Amino acid sequence: DIILGEQIVAPSMQRQLIADIEGGRDDQATSITTKTTNVHGDAMVVTTTSNYEQDSIVSVTDWRQRALACCGGLRAKAKEIFAPSLHNPDSPTLVLPEAVLERFVAISDIYTQCAGLLYGVKAEGIANTYEVKAVVIPPQFGSHKSVTFPTAHPPSHPALASLLPLGWIHTAPQILPGLASSSAIQHSHLVKAFPEWTQASLCVAAGIGPGSVGLSCHALNQAGLTWGESQNPDAHDESLFDQAWALTAGVHVSPSLE
Repeated sequence: DIILGEQIVAPSMQRQLIADIEGGRDDQATSITTKTTNVHGDAMVVTTTSNYEQDSIVSVTDWRQRALACCGGLRAKAKEIFAPSLHNPDSPTLVLPEAVLERFVAISDIYTQCAGLLYGVKAEGIANTYEVKAVVIPPQFGSHKSVTFPTAHPPSHPALASLLPLGWIHTAPQILPGLASSSAIQHSHLVKAFPEWTQASLCVAAGIGPGSVGLSCHALNQAGLTWGESQNPDAHDESLFDQAWALTAGVHVSPSLE
């Protein structure tokens, strides 16, 4: 029963370990002799018959660092976005609005990957160029290596009726030079699961670095899609995907699509 006004303390593994150490000090009286030498060259011999300062608690929780990063660190990093330039003019180009990309990075995590589906339109008068208008964030389960979300039913909304599915975007705890094997396998599954997706669908990785965000954009070729279905990370090779160009622009996006 919960009584109003009563102080409730959640179970803690750290407090349990500390209590176990403190409770076991009187059970065993082992004599330990330690010999040390100070800066003056004097030898000191200390004999203890308790577990004092013999056991320690090591905490690996990083909640404070992650909380500080989510409060303002990710927003500051989203202001510094860069993407490598390509020398191949025939490569597809994806234009990401800065407002949408900054919002996506700000709500993500520095370690756990977050993903979203990209929807947009084809740029008028520019060949092989697409503009992102919306990012749909489905329910998902992520880790520092990959992110998964349900693919049984593609997103449907009146705001997406006039938009084309362009691919998906996900964050990464570090800036990646190429397409990771886990992202390539997930991309091949998405192309197979969504009927509207084609071989030209893109996978954008937003790598969160120490002080900036690096974009990398790739598309799997036919050999890459076949390899992704086999789920063999050892056979990952750069010849399985083609690099695309991701750009950022200060494009105004309607509030209904943010």
